[in-house]
Amino acid sequence: MPGSRPARFGPDSKGCKSAGMCESNSDCPSRSSCQPLYAGAHTKRCRCNKGYSQDSRYPCKSDYLTTCSKLSDCFTAKSMDCVDGVCRCSASMKQIYEPNLRECIRLVGSPCGTQNNGCVDSAYCSPNGICRCPPGTTLMDNGKCSTFLAFGENCTEGIS
Repeated sequence: MPGSRPARFGPDSKGCKSAGMCESNSDCPSRSSCQPLYAGAHTKRCRCNKGYSQDSRYPCKSDYLTTCSKLSDCFTAKSMDCVDGVCRCSASMKQIYEPNLRECIRLVGSPCGTQNNGCVDSAYCSPNGICRCPPGTTLMDNGKCSTFLAFGENCTEGIS
C-alpha cells in the first residue's frame, strides 16, 4: 500500500516471520497486511494498513483521528487517547496535533518531560516541567509563543 510503513514485529508476535517477513495476510498481526518490499519484489513484509503506523516498540496503532475502541489502540507514546471512539490528543493536557511530526505536542502551560520536551516549536520545557515561552517572546491565545518587535525596529519582509 503506498505510503504505508514496514511493521517490525518481534519474534513472539502473531505469525510474523523474521523481521516481519510474511507470505500472506494471515501471517501478519491485526491492522497490517502482507505486501511486497518494493514493486515487483517476491519478498514480502507485514506493513501497517492505512490509518495505522508503528515504531520500534509498538505494533500497528491507530493514527490521529482514526477509529479506536480502547486506549491501547492509540499511540499513547505520542500523547494520544481514545476519545469517543477516535484517537485524539490527550484531553488531560493542552495539546495540538502536529502533522509533520505525526504526534500531539504540548502548548505553553502544559506539563512536559525534560528529556523529551514535547512542547510546541516556540516553547521550551522549564526545569519545573511546564512548557514556557522563552525570554523575548509573548504567549499568544493559541498557546504558542511569538516574538514581537519594539516600535521602530525593522522587520523581515513577509512577516507580519
